[in-house]
Amino acid sequence: MKSVKPVLLIELVCALFTAALLFACTEDTERLPGDTDSDADSDSDSDSDADSDSDADSDSDSDSDSDADSDSDADSDSDADSDSDTDSDTDSDTDTDADTDTDTDTAFIPGDSPVADIGALSVVDGKVVGQNGQPARLRGMSYFWNIAPEARDYYNANVVNWLADDWRANLVRAAMAVEDNWGSGQEGYEYQPDRNKNMVTTIVDAAIEKGIYVIIDWHSHWSADPNNTQRKTKAISFFKEMATAYGNQPNVIYEVYNEPGFGRDQWSTVKAFNADLVDAIRAIDPDNLIIVGTPQYSSAVDVATADPLTGVTNVAYAFHMYASDSSHDIFKDQADLAISRGFALFVSEWGVSQASGSGSLDYTRIDSWLEWMNDNDLSWAAWSICNKDESSASLNNTASTSGGWNSGNLREAGDWYRDTLRSLNPAY
Repeated sequence: MKSVKPVLLIELVCALFTAALLFACTEDTERLPGDTDSDADSDSDSDSDADSDSDADSDSDSDSDSDADSDSDADSDSDADSDSDTDSDTDSDTDTDADTDTDTDTAFIPGDSPVADIGALSVVDGKVVGQNGQPARLRGMSYFWNIAPEARDYYNANVVNWLADDWRANLVRAAMAVEDNWGSGQEGYEYQPDRNKNMVTTIVDAAIEKGIYVIIDWHSHWSADPNNTQRKTKAISFFKEMATAYGNQPNVIYEVYNEPGFGRDQWSTVKAFNADLVDAIRAIDPDNLIIVGTPQYSSAVDVATADPLTGVTNVAYAFHMYASDSSHDIFKDQADLAISRGFALFVSEWGVSQASGSGSLDYTRIDSWLEWMNDNDLSWAAWSICNKDESSASLNNTASTSGGWNSGNLREAGDWYRDTLRSLNPAY
């Protein structure tokens, strides 16, 4: 018996060792190598994270703030790596949707175009400049009154494209009649708002597509009439609609009052109208260029800048003249005074004829005015695109309403405008 006891003792020890080993192996099969206690805790967190991600998807991406909160809670756990992987997918989806929403408000700017080169306009140190801070020097054509039979059929995209491509115009101006009523089919915005507005937006849309600048011109003389406040109400409504539709486009310019018929001593009346229009537009579009009308049919810029609008940005004062009219020579001195005061002018309408639209062309005066505009880095729109039988008109009655004009389709003014624009503006 004494010889057997050691053997039994050894067998007992081996049995206990085997049992301990089996227990250890069983425990290892429930926890993979490298796992820790904190990982085990994260199992319950991963369930709540999954619920959180699911809620984020169903709430759409606008709940990104609440996602961020739930992410920060999850990140406080030691299992931050797995949570950040899941969250990065959710954040990526959110960014994509945000970009899609933003794209609906992003400007359409064709490559290799005037707008792509010059960019958004602003007023800096008394000049209208592009995005690089250099003078914009926009030069192009103004349409004649949109209600006129000699002009209305030219209000189309084909003509805009022809002016941009062949004439090298980087600016067009849509002159929408307001209070005028010349008979059936020739009623201004007060009488036929939708028809007139659609003619304007046709030009604006074409200019945007082509990548050139466009002036939306409230072509009125008497909108500030204190005895007809409805005109201002309609003007505000119209420009709010235009700002809502086109405020994201850097090439859209608002001309809120073409040529106030009020005298030099009535600037306060015109100023009040301008101020209300600027405020209405700025409530929607904070930065696109606005041109405000000045007294005496937008010639008395000296009067306007002696008592300017205050608290406004990116506003230029309209200056109009007709180069062959000797009575307009004095306007240059008035404009020089306004410029010396540090205010931006925009020649939103000028012509090579006399102010009446007729008479012979005085090339000495025309060249002098052109040189003056170039020297002062002024942008301009020349009057006009129409086939009316007058010396300010660019076209004769053989000119197609779709463009494609040859020299035989152009009047004397049209020849001069085309040659001048091609000599000053680059081709695109």
